[in-house]
Amino acid sequence: LGSFNMQGGFHRKWALSGASIAWLAVRDAPGATAERQARIGAWLGAVARAVQPTYDRPLPRGGPGPADMRLNNHVAWAALAVGAAGVGAGDPALVRWAVAKNELFLSLVTPEGAHPQELARGRMALHYHLFALQAAAAAARAGAAAGQPLSPAGQAALDRMARFTFAQTQDSARIAELAGARQAHLSA
Repeated sequence: LGSFNMQGGFHRKWALSGASIAWLAVRDAPGATAERQARIGAWLGAVARAVQPTYDRPLPRGGPGPADMRLNNHVAWAALAVGAAGVGAGDPALVRWAVAKNELFLSLVTPEGAHPQELARGRMALHYHLFALQAAAAAARAGAAAGQPLSPAGQAALDRMARFTFAQTQDSARIAELAGARQAHLSA
């Protein structure tokens, strides 16, 4: 819960994503007493609240840069981390924040299904579309499980991004054109 540099903040968010999802899988296991559930839920909530400030800073007046972490895959990962922690902590405010951040990320998806912030990655655009999609999709599931699903527009954007991204894994010509660079090879 202490102060971290930017990279440490990224790792905290990713670790919270995994820890929260793991907790949701075992929280009702034998031996998970109400006291333990409350203590673990409170800790997840505290870590989630430590993640939030980075993504609550206002965007620059001139608009975001081409890879602003408040709009790219990092905000989708923050949505997953805070949303899953919110479900685990039983904190609807954390889940609402996560759904709103996921909606923000998805609001940038083009009608074709590309995400401009991830296209800015050039030859790594497809990798980053895949990386962002896993967080955005999982965050959407966490919100829905807590009774706070994406809006119809957010769900439609997620669906477009999924279709576009998966199509690009078969033939990356279009994403290469949009990103202005041949895509790095995907390992099978």
